Amino acid sequence: MKSTLRQKLLVIMILNGLIIGTVLLIILPNLLYPLYERNVYFYLNQSEKFIDEDKFEELEDISYLVLKDDRLIQISTNYYEFTDLNPYVFLEQIRDSTGKLEIGNRVYYYSIYINDEYTKILLTGGEPFTQVILSSINTILILTVASFIGMTAIIYVWSDDLIKKVYRLKNRIDNLEKEPITDNKVLITDEISILEDSIEVLRRRIINNDKEKNEMFQNISHDLKTPIAIIKSHSEALKDEIIDTNKALEVIDEQIEKLNTKVTSLLYLNKLSNLEFKEDKIKLKDLILKAIPKFEIMDDELEFILKMDDSLFNGNEELWDAVVSNILDNFLRYAERKIEIIIKDNKITFKNDGPQIDESFIEVMFLPFEKGNLGNFGLGLAIVKKTVNLLNYDIKVKNEKDGVSFIIE
Repeated sequence: MKSTLRQKLLVIMILNGLIIGTVLLIILPNLLYPLYERNVYFYLNQSEKFIDEDKFEELEDISYLVLKDDRLIQISTNYYEFTDLNPYVFLEQIRDSTGKLEIGNRVYYYSIYINDEYTKILLTGGEPFTQVILSSINTILILTVASFIGMTAIIYVWSDDLIKKVYRLKNRIDNLEKEPITDNKVLITDEISILEDSIEVLRRRIINNDKEKNEMFQNISHDLKTPIAIIKSHSEALKDEIIDTNKALEVIDEQIEKLNTKVTSLLYLNKLSNLEFKEDKIKLKDLILKAIPKFEIMDDELEFILKMDDSLFNGNEELWDAVVSNILDNFLRYAERKIEIIIKDNKITFKNDGPQIDESFIEVMFLPFEKGNLGNFGLGLAIVKKTVNLLNYDIKVKNEKDGVSFIIE
């Protein structure tokens, strides 16, 4: 049986708790021991102020012995509350002015204060040292356990919210193509919500792509059906000998050429989706100069105005030739007297003096099989858009006073 995310988080927390507890048990005594001793010596030194002011009132947790001329002249009344050790035995074991004595399982801390009249030995301790340390360790461990329980509860609640979000994402992914597109915005509050928003964007893209694909298939079917029907009718007419052979063959050849162009364009558009090419630099001026003559033959009354510098563009000749050829092929249908091509500072402008384009159509004109002003539709501008984007450029269309401009930069 596979463990859930919540179970894994709880196991991790328990393991962390065991590790932290073990580490604390090992290092706490070593940390608390010198700290405890420093505090004891500091307290003994502070207690000497009372002696300096000749205040011999008893201190609750300090006992003392008073010597004068090496004779014991006074013992604090609480001395035997600290120890049952004979004072003289205790004095015999003192070696330094400040220190500790370990007798049996008890530890005593002392500090010697000397003035002109007497010597006073301050003494504290008596409780088993291990008990003091264990008491401190127990307090710290209790606080640690309480903190750990609190953290575990917080993580448990957080994991519950996380799991709900994960299941919501799973449902989104399972129904990527089924849910209708909505305009509901996802409130981004954390990384899971950001992922949810990305999945929603992906879902919309998949639905839109499917919609565009279905529309494109319908358009392709319609676009191929017409020339096939013409070829079929002329072929039957030839069989029935009701049409001139040369005229029929001319029409059939023309329709076959249209079919070939459409299929070639369709294959090229599909090729662009998975195309990997070696990025290079190309002088677009040279490519355009080679392309212009074949378009001049198609319309010898059309004037080409060229203003081109030597700017270099990313890509290769095949891709840019497809861009230039499809734009100029489109311009031939709409230009009245002239086509202008300007290359300056890595920016390309194609301009014709034909009719302006409806603003609403500009937004969709680069989609496959969108019908233009003259009722023509096809893949040319879709190929242009996809190729330009592949080369990391963008193309925009702008209506001018005397025509239309295609701008690539």
